[in-house]
Amino acid sequence: METNFNELDADKILGTLTTLQTRIEERFPGSGLSRLCKQFTIAASELKEIANRINKPYYGLRLLITLVVIGLLIFLVLTGINSYKEAIINNTQLVNHLNPTVLFSTIESIINDLIFVSLAIYFLYSIEIRIKRKTTLNALHHLRNLAHIIDMHQLTKDPIIITHPQPTLSSPKRLMTPFELERYLDYCSEMLSIISKIGALFSQNLPDDIINRHVNDLNDLTQGLSAKIWQKIMIMDDEVENN
Repeated sequence: METNFNELDADKILGTLTTLQTRIEERFPGSGLSRLCKQFTIAASELKEIANRINKPYYGLRLLITLVVIGLLIFLVLTGINSYKEAIINNTQLVNHLNPTVLFSTIESIINDLIFVSLAIYFLYSIEIRIKRKTTLNALHHLRNLAHIIDMHQLTKDPIIITHPQPTLSSPKRLMTPFELERYLDYCSEMLSIISKIGALFSQNLPDDIINRHVNDLNDLTQGLSAKIWQKIMIMDDEVENN
């Protein structure tokens, strides 16, 4: 099957994450990062299904809304007819049914009903996007939490202390070699990148300004956290070269 390079493939993203989980488990078996990545993989599978549902039309809801709109339009027509008839009946000085007073009164009533029906139709047709928006924002909130948890795992991984250990009584144990620390930090950066890509799944087929803004905010967050990690990696490389 030909690969589509115009949009992200959720299955390939999930496959990349699964491979990353295996790599972390092989390098750091039983570690907190390995358990975190395993939970992330499970959550990503669920988020993929949510993104797939959101990117498809809600045909049942659309059919229901269409039926309601048709009912409103029928109501509008019947209301206009009734208003015209009532105006004729109430006009005791009526010469014929095309009396301007009758027509203006009827038109005014129809305009008022038309405004009401238009607002109702707008509200009904916005239900789908509002449901999708709420679901998407909840998913993006979960991804943001994961990004911060990943950042907490690398928070105490200081390359200077690895190469020049001067621990205090409260210092965490430093059992990694410089190479292992670099791999650990790189895994964290990869996980953050995948979080950003999963977030992008929710906006690639759903043009909504609010969703796009939150997806971009998630991307900025993961890029900022990843930049801090790569600063540590660069410091580690410099320390290794100088020593």
